Amino acid sequence: MCCDFDKGIFKDSVPFSLEAFNVLSNKVKYLEELLKMKDQIIDDKNAIIADKTEINKLLNIQLKSLAFPQKIQTPPVEDKKPVA
Repeated sequence: MCCDFDKGIFKDSVPFSLEAFNVLSNKVKYLEELLKMKDQIIDDKNAIIADKTEINKLLNIQLKSLAFPQKIQTPPVEDKKPVA
């Protein structure tokens, strides 16, 4: 099968104009752009979910410290004395 735009896309095929081919080509490019946008939206959504998960972890830590302050311990602060 060989390309022949004067008679059609391929020999022995239904005649197909170059204009129709260009229209379809533009539609394919448009659909490819939509797919890229969809992928970007999915990436953005996943980043938002990750941020939300991190925020929830931090909030849970804060809530636990408010509910059970005696269980949350901070490391002791060491006195730093100058060495003579």
